[in-house]
Parts: sequence; C-alpha cells; structure tokens
Amino acid sequence: MVKILHVRHLENVKHHAVIMKNSRKPSLYVEGMNNMNDVLEQRLAAKKRDLENQQEYFRIDMKNIEQSNYEDNAINALLYMKKLKTEIAELELVMQLKNTNEL
Repeated sequence: MVKILHVRHLENVKHHAVIMKNSRKPSLYVEGMNNMNDVLEQRLAAKKRDLENQQEYFRIDMKNIEQSNYEDNAINALLYMKKLKTEIAELELVMQLKNTNEL
C-alpha cells in the first residue's frame, strides 16, 4: 500500500516532489525526472556552470593586484575551483559507474 504524505510545489522549478510512504520507509519521487541520470546530469551541469563563472571572476579579480587582500582572494578562489573540479569528477565517475551497471 502506498500513501502520499506530502506534495510540495517548488517555486521556479518545473518539477514537484512527492514524498511517498509504503510499508517500509518514506521515499522521494520527483515528477518530471525520468531517472537518477537526469538528477546527476543537472547537478553536473550546475557545477560546470559554477566553475566557469568562478574562473571568469578569477580572471577579473586577478587584474586588481593592488587590493590589500589580493593573495587571500586568489587562494580562496583557487581552493573553491579545485573543490568544484573534484565534485565534477566525482559526479562524472558516478554517472559512468551507473551507466556501466545498467548495461
């Protein structure tokens, strides 16, 4: 038996979440998403866009060498971009493993 516990409409999102409960435990189903690959692809695309934006901001900020906190800003920006690149690589690996297991 399945009971729908809650339907939540999310602003600015074309999908909405339905939390369902069967006899074991609650689960989440997002209408409009065919499978987990859609979710992973969206997260990956968002991370890549964020990385591109950060790289552009970095190029602009590095021209301002006269700033008193220039080095700190550069280090923090580089660390954040490194983190994004690691997250992108992890998502790509998860997608690759998931696709391999589906064959």
